[in-house]
Amino acid sequence: MFEKILKILGCNPLDQLAIQWKKEERKNILILWNRGLGDIPLWLYGLTFQIKSIINDCQITFLTREELKEPFMMLEGVKTLTSNTIKRGQDVDVSFELSKHNLNFSDFDLFLEKIEPKKWLKWQRGSIIPKLRAPSVLPNLFDKFNLPAEPLIAIHVSSETSNFYTKEKNWPLESFQTLFEKIFEEFSFKIILFGNEQKEKFKFENVIDLRGKTTFFEMVSIIKHKCFALIAPDSGVLCSIYYLDLNFPIHVISLWGDPNVGVLKQKVRSPNKQLVHIPLIGKNKEVKNIKVDKIITVIKKIKKGR
Repeated sequence: MFEKILKILGCNPLDQLAIQWKKEERKNILILWNRGLGDIPLWLYGLTFQIKSIINDCQITFLTREELKEPFMMLEGVKTLTSNTIKRGQDVDVSFELSKHNLNFSDFDLFLEKIEPKKWLKWQRGSIIPKLRAPSVLPNLFDKFNLPAEPLIAIHVSSETSNFYTKEKNWPLESFQTLFEKIFEEFSFKIILFGNEQKEKFKFENVIDLRGKTTFFEMVSIIKHKCFALIAPDSGVLCSIYYLDLNFPIHVISLWGDPNVGVLKQKVRSPNKQLVHIPLIGKNKEVKNIKVDKIITVIKKIKKGR
């Protein structure tokens, strides 16, 4: 009933909650977050931005998975507690996880076990540009991989969290295989693959497979310093590069089934003014319908303009 009244009055539920928290002097806020990498810029930037705009002296702390430690370091003005026993899709014993950091619930004024992005953050679409702060170590991290001198094409083969969504987010494996072959035939470019693990094997002379071999910051460093283009489905990798608050030239070719999600739904430009975004949407809202030749045509145009 309360939410219906707020909707009629045109009030943002998050604003109303934050105003109440401010009245109650709830300044030290703990938030459990066990969703995806892409949600950090898509949702959590706006969440922290709005709470801090109302409670300007608050401290926001996130409790999350160890694998998200580096991405959360790019979210400015928050603290992060991580644990390798927190798993995506599984219940979290928050009290137990806090005890690992010598903390308990009494150390916080407010605990948010669940937030409701679709209700709380609808206002941000088209209004604010999420920004991920680039770490100072970024420039040197790519050196250890001894990559070729020539510019590379970065490809994120699959959104590892695709199974958490009803709509297929990933381009078919056979389409990627055909794409690798055509890039090898038509260009001198080498391909570098990123992802959590090497589930599928690709045996091509032009493919450097770094899936599961880089940290998050190392991947970002390689894309920033060594790649002229990134090809990726709707994923955390795509969101992280798109919202990286750092100016450098990069063409991002994104692959979509549903265009009403992710960075397309946010309807804002990248904070990187040199980033060129080329979204490709499959016919009938099916990502599998994106043709390999369409991507080759885009790469040809990028090559011609370089």
